[in-house]
Amino acid sequence: MPMVPAICTQCGAALQVDSAKDAAICSHCGTPFIVEKAINNFNTTVHAGTVIISGKEDFEIRAGVLMKYNGSATSVAISDGIRAIGPGAFAGFKYLERVRIPDSVVEIAPNAFAGTTALCSVEMTDAQLKKFWLFFPNARQTRPYYEEVARQRELHEQWRKNNLCQYCGGKFSVASIKCKTCGKYKDY
Repeated sequence: MPMVPAICTQCGAALQVDSAKDAAICSHCGTPFIVEKAINNFNTTVHAGTVIISGKEDFEIRAGVLMKYNGSATSVAISDGIRAIGPGAFAGFKYLERVRIPDSVVEIAPNAFAGTTALCSVEMTDAQLKKFWLFFPNARQTRPYYEEVARQRELHEQWRKNNLCQYCGGKFSVASIKCKTCGKYKDY
């Protein structure tokens, strides 16, 4: 019944668990986990300091958080399973041009990509883009890009709702696909 330190296998939260039990439920994320795995997770991530994932020594990962990128590649794909990108993880890496962020990443420190002046392409989900676009000022997936896409979607929706021509704003008749004003065909 001794309580020992562990790390949740799902969310990476630090826990105290009863080592005599087989399973427990994380008090942070509510996910059930196997106690032995959580204890091993603690021993691997905390005591080893740096964890090598998939044989890639370029990444320092602690408890599911990418702490530092030590590589020199200009294009980086972050491993699935990483849940956060820590402060300064890529900071000052001025030759990084592309990065792929997996769906598993739910948190990015604001200065994680500080000084990555060559970064021009970030691959991430729409949900991540909405949440983290400010952290990538030079990438295509930045505020102007996101706002333009959102603006275009709104315009198309207004045209459809009001049966308007996307070229001149004229109205289509109910049965027609040709604008009465400019003569162009509806293409939405």
